[in-house]
Amino acid sequence: MNEVQQKILEIFIEIDKICAKHTLRYYAIGGTCLGAVRHQGFIPWDDDLDIAMPDKDFELFMDIAPKELPDNLKLINSKTLCERGLFFAKVHDINTTFIERYRNGIASNYSGIYIDIMPLSGVPCNKIRRKIFCSLIEILIRLNEKKFGSFDIGRTKGGKLLWIVTKPVNLVVGRNFYMNLWKRLTSKCKFDDSQYTAYIWSVRLKSLNLVFKKAWFDDYVVLPFETTSMRCPCNWKAYLTCQFGDYMKLPPVKEQESHCGENGIVDVKRPYTYYKQLDKRMRRKEI
Repeated sequence: MNEVQQKILEIFIEIDKICAKHTLRYYAIGGTCLGAVRHQGFIPWDDDLDIAMPDKDFELFMDIAPKELPDNLKLINSKTLCERGLFFAKVHDINTTFIERYRNGIASNYSGIYIDIMPLSGVPCNKIRRKIFCSLIEILIRLNEKKFGSFDIGRTKGGKLLWIVTKPVNLVVGRNFYMNLWKRLTSKCKFDDSQYTAYIWSVRLKSLNLVFKKAWFDDYVVLPFETTSMRCPCNWKAYLTCQFGDYMKLPPVKEQESHCGENGIVDVKRPYTYYKQLDKRMRRKEI
């Protein structure tokens, strides 16, 4: 484990305590679940940790966490992040810095080292309705991203054109317009009442077919993870195969990338607010 991964693990341990105390369900997903199975911990080049909670448990955690997290850990969600709507939540260490490469330069998006916490809702059982549902989610997330994202950072030529086209509408609609539509849509399918669940926060939900049988998440198994343990979906084999295919095979070296990347900033000793102030001073000099 490197220093960043150690900080992430410390955050996870506090979240796990709250979930155990209040009997809240969660599951390691994505690369975190894969790391638990393949590496018994973090994927060596990874610098994040993802867990998902059924919609009911997610909402309870949003209420409980701000009251019970240690002073150095804070919850970030759509209500607390001013620059962009967020379709999931984060718990971050305010005494550290983690600025992803595509957020560098957007000071209001800066945060400490964090863990992602994702909501899991249900999705329609009917195949055609499910495709429509997933398409609508992708559209709402993309439109929301254009509303809060800048014109130039991380954009392709097509992305810049779409940003220009949607700008007049986005100047008129309210801050949470797309978020509220998304909430209304996803609330129609509850996790516990559905046969399928999905990555309802993902802009690539439909294109990558990030839909899974809910039965794979009906319970959890505990797997070793570094110096602690991690709850994973009860049928983690089916889940990982669905998302990654041959999940035990390592990707090519060129695909072994961290989230922060070369243009990001990671600092385990200084708070992200230091870099916010640094950005302000740089802008004053330019002016």
